[in-house]
Amino acid sequence: PVVKLPDTPVVVIHRADGSGTTGIFTTYLAAADQTWNNKVGAGQLVAWPAGIGATGNAGMAAMVRQTTGAIGYMEYTFAVQSSLNCIALRNRSGAFVVPSISSMQAAVPPDVTADLQGTLLNRPGATSYPIVSFTWLVFYRDQAYDGRSRERAVAIYNLISWLLGDGQSLALPLQYGGLPEGVRKAAIALLEQLSWQGKPVK
Repeated sequence: PVVKLPDTPVVVIHRADGSGTTGIFTTYLAAADQTWNNKVGAGQLVAWPAGIGATGNAGMAAMVRQTTGAIGYMEYTFAVQSSLNCIALRNRSGAFVVPSISSMQAAVPPDVTADLQGTLLNRPGATSYPIVSFTWLVFYRDQAYDGRSRERAVAIYNLISWLLGDGQSLALPLQYGGLPEGVRKAAIALLEQLSWQGKPVK
């Protein structure tokens, strides 16, 4: 569509600190544009060719909000909480889709691998938003390291078990997609492998 835009310079706001959000965003850009891939590439901290740096998602939201003509990237929840406008991006199917809980959930494949690795960027589907990722929780399978007690290992198990269970009810109010049932079950199966000195924690 033809849109008459204001005669206002665009100001790019980017993360100044190392960031998983930057890693996801630049990985998408590198796959979408060869010039970007060659000159900037992808990573949690890249040499931005232009723009103003901000720290953290909250800092990004504040900088975008207070800067005339600003454009930036951040976790969806921060954009919603700051009442920022979100743009529609063309997805793999050619449809222009705005970010939302449903468009994020549409990007999660039903055939996610058992180890939960892989990317959710530019997934097929007419309603899929093209920039989506899991939030990863990384921990040692055997918790008996650096003098950790079995009680601490049990506490870790209980916390993650809650996150994958009752804690999922908090995802939607906080503007996160929550885990589809298949992904949740795969994560629980991995959690059951948690051990302490080679013995199951559960």
